[in-house]
Amino acid sequence: MNRMRSGFWIVFSVFFLFGASLLGFTAIDIESLELGYDQLYKRNRWVPIRILVTSRGENFEGHVKVEVNSISSDTLIKSYSVPLSLQHTDRQKRLIPILLSRGRSNLRLQLINPQNQVRISRQVMTEIPRPLSDLFVLVVSPNRDGLRRLHKQPIDQESNSNIFIGYTVPGDLPTSWRGYDSIDTLVVRNVPLSDQYLLKDQQTAMLDWIQNGGILILSGGRNFHTIKGSFLRSYLPVSLSSLQIENEMPESISQRFDVSSVIPFDKINFVLRPGGEVLIGDAGSIHVAKSMYGSGTIISLSFDYASPPFSDVPFTNQFWSFMIAGQGRSARHAEYRFDPFRKYSEKILKQLETLKPKDLPLIKFIIFFLLLYLLVVGGVTFLGGNYNVQFFWLISLVMPCLFSSAVIGWNVFVPSAVSVRQLSVLSVFPDRDRAHLQSYIGLIGSTNIKVPVDFGKNAFVQQLTGIASSPIELTWANTTRLNSINVGPWFVSSYLIESFIDLQFVGPPKLENEFNANQMKLLAKHAVGIRGEFLKIINSEGVLRYLETGDTVKKMGWTRQSFLPILSNVGMKVSTETLVLLYDTESRVLTGARD
Repeated sequence: MNRMRSGFWIVFSVFFLFGASLLGFTAIDIESLELGYDQLYKRNRWVPIRILVTSRGENFEGHVKVEVNSISSDTLIKSYSVPLSLQHTDRQKRLIPILLSRGRSNLRLQLINPQNQVRISRQVMTEIPRPLSDLFVLVVSPNRDGLRRLHKQPIDQESNSNIFIGYTVPGDLPTSWRGYDSIDTLVVRNVPLSDQYLLKDQQTAMLDWIQNGGILILSGGRNFHTIKGSFLRSYLPVSLSSLQIENEMPESISQRFDVSSVIPFDKINFVLRPGGEVLIGDAGSIHVAKSMYGSGTIISLSFDYASPPFSDVPFTNQFWSFMIAGQGRSARHAEYRFDPFRKYSEKILKQLETLKPKDLPLIKFIIFFLLLYLLVVGGVTFLGGNYNVQFFWLISLVMPCLFSSAVIGWNVFVPSAVSVRQLSVLSVFPDRDRAHLQSYIGLIGSTNIKVPVDFGKNAFVQQLTGIASSPIELTWANTTRLNSINVGPWFVSSYLIESFIDLQFVGPPKLENEFNANQMKLLAKHAVGIRGEFLKIINSEGVLRYLETGDTVKKMGWTRQSFLPILSNVGMKVSTETLVLLYDTESRVLTGARD
């Protein structure tokens, strides 16, 4: 009997463990994750994490959270999260941009339910990010091609930097412009980029990134129909008239790169658009053309670089050396040369810290009470010579007690308030309804509290160096929410927020003191107040290089109009100063200047 009982419990245990494993198998799981593109990412840049989450027999409501922890102490530095909703049998991707530092980071990925309970947790150790001097080329293609030969090759003979090549497909392209932050050049070849294959957010993200200094290269040839049906067709430097077969390599190409071929190839006939510039060929036979789009560049190739004769090794090496050395590095990529010498973040932080504590109601109350105390004690001392020592002791005890009680009562019964100083730069281009907004904000509270702040949709927040800093907790949903900001009357919490705003909804900026490009340096020299200090900082630090090249900006001016929503569950008093830059597209086309 005992043996039978023992056998029963053994069988029961086996089935129990087997059933438990099945239950675990049917639960929610993180199927895969990828950091960057082909594990390519740079330091001090936003990097996308793509997470594939699956459900096998369970509904799930909650969010995906990525924590960036110190590799030495495992303390939380910052966290980012997005909502997640899974049906009974579902499989979804989530892309979460995170900001990586210079060294390695310890990442913790979590699935968290509405009760704030961790359902799944994974640990990932990042590699050391690449320096900003390296050049990343992301290729959107159905397969890897000959461009991969340039991977880890030097950019040029004079540079110590290398080229890195990564590949992706349209479905994995980011839905926010900061997802491209580590990418210098985007190459699109033989993939459809129509509404059927790309979300509207993906299209907007690509255009925003180009406008902010990105470089896009579109390969031609048999890609004629995919380009013609692409959302990018109206932004190209050329219009696409027809597809034809060429029997030999064009003379303008063979002479420039000292190669020749009689292999037939497909070529798209281009017609130059206003604002377009021919790089290889002439007006009658255009092979490579470019145009400026905001601060970035769009380049069109009439041929398919991955098909013969252009896929041959000698041509590939020479052509892409020409493209990357001459066209593939924008002014944005050259920023790394100036970053070590710039101190504008610290200088702007000091300006934000000039938000005076006396401007807050609690501080005014404390000052009033102290003056009252001095008046009472001083008045009694001056007027009354008949009061004994016990009376002064009583006054000395009662007044501090009243003061403490008043402060405590103020913190309990008076609603908390937060004062915000906002210094911004708004870049407006005449050929786009979306404008880039770069805002520096400082927050100071009437009491020591933690508050959530919403900044609208698709805003990217990073902390400026300052006292009383706390880990960033950023959530992207219908709005961008910064959770649990520490604010108080004795310190300023400072942040840098970048976003794109739709001018169709907020309207064009109304400038108070508009001035033209010829007056920029003069204004920077003689401006006064907080506006003057802000302009002097960004001018002297080279943040606004267009102050020295007046052909890039047509007009500038100031406005107190706020373009960045700043909302919270406590009262917010926002003081805004925005420098508006109205770019001159025509002069940029003529001069080829970039910001």
